[in-house]
Amino acid sequence: MTSQISLTAVSDSRKQNPVVDHLGSHPHLAVDLDLSVGERGGICIRSGAQPFYEGLSRLSFPFFFSGIAEVCEWSDEDEEEFKIQVHLTSRTWGRLFGHRGSLDATWQKVELEKIPDHIKPEREERCQDFD
Repeated sequence: MTSQISLTAVSDSRKQNPVVDHLGSHPHLAVDLDLSVGERGGICIRSGAQPFYEGLSRLSFPFFFSGIAEVCEWSDEDEEEFKIQVHLTSRTWGRLFGHRGSLDATWQKVELEKIPDHIKPEREERCQDFD
């Protein structure tokens, strides 16, 4: 089974948690991310605040209607593949989703001006908009 997720990550080294994900091709929802090194040596990502954007308005999306995602990815040298583990929980509803599997990654160096318009998000928020 093949899945594709549309997101754009923005980094701002001036912030304590400098990475923000914009979800979807019309990203009205942004998610602050905490990054850490996992026990297997890979990356662990934990979602945080989830502001909702419409025009110049920034609204806090209530956690009552949302959840906290924890994603860990690492390289399994023995099986020569990347592994992923995902947990989505809600303070209100408990465990919502879990997944453990493997993935293939293809890294391509692409110059910004050569990215086709249909790949880019319809809108982007600048980092200073998150202060």
